[in-house]
Amino acid sequence: MGRKAGRSGKLYSVARGTKLTTGVLTISAWYQVATKGDSSALGDAPVLSCLRAKSAIRLVAGDSVYPLTLTRCGFVRDVGRQASREKFDVTTHSLFTRSRLSYHTRMQLPVVIAPSILAADFADLGAGLAAIERSGAEWVHLDVMDGHFVPDITFGPQTVSALRRRTSLKLDVHLMIDAPEHHVERFVRAGADLVTFHIEAVTHAHRLVERIRALGAKPGIAIVPSTPVAVLGELLESVDLVLVMTVDPGFGGQALIPRCLQKVRQLDRTRRDSHLGYRIAVDGGINAATARETRDAGADVLVSGSAFFAAAAQERYVQDLRGVGIA
Repeated sequence: MGRKAGRSGKLYSVARGTKLTTGVLTISAWYQVATKGDSSALGDAPVLSCLRAKSAIRLVAGDSVYPLTLTRCGFVRDVGRQASREKFDVTTHSLFTRSRLSYHTRMQLPVVIAPSILAADFADLGAGLAAIERSGAEWVHLDVMDGHFVPDITFGPQTVSALRRRTSLKLDVHLMIDAPEHHVERFVRAGADLVTFHIEAVTHAHRLVERIRALGAKPGIAIVPSTPVAVLGELLESVDLVLVMTVDPGFGGQALIPRCLQKVRQLDRTRRDSHLGYRIAVDGGINAATARETRDAGADVLVSGSAFFAAAAQERYVQDLRGVGIA
């Protein structure tokens, strides 16, 4: 093990088999990286590189980015950072824990497509789920409505549980409900991978973010069109997802409100300037015509409901949303 000093003056332990270049620590070997208790989450993803911005070190594995606090058999250890929260394993050794996702200006997170099953036929949600899987989309978006926070009523934890048994796709649960703190545990137990709640519906938002993470899901925060980004300032370091509603929530099939994209640009600028790692999701009016300007604004999760299920060729539609073609 060698010992090298980072630009910040902190010492890092560099394992054998690595090569150090300017600002980038490249890993020469592949390691099996798996979340504790869920080996399918990352599987045999190649460890691509470690990127450092200021005093932070990041591990890039597949499409996920994690701050490093690696010890023996690892790649690098930032001796000045405290480790906390969700544990991960590298091979058979518990080597690092994640405090939050990290973002680096040299990286661009791949665009995730999350079709909203709210727009599927409720008499045959299984068929809707199968269509999402065939399309190549990565997430299933579930809009949970209670008839109070928004006018409509949709579904609850039992539906999430039923879908969880039918798919390995990420279940992205969007709680458009009052008092979400009373319900998050049931949704996580039902199989939600991500749980996003509205800042407008809670008082102790940070406490709820920490509760969701402690339960084993990734926390997200959402804002409606009338809510400014500024109210999220104290939460951006703690969440994995920020969801910008680009329509007034409650009904599908609405047109995107263009001025809401300015919020996406503001969130992207903050993410880059502060080296944070939350994803930026946009929900409302996403279709082949609006996807490009949404991506260009900085969004990397596109939620599409009515347009997805109305598409004649859903696989091509998903690729159109990503901005790439199909061979």
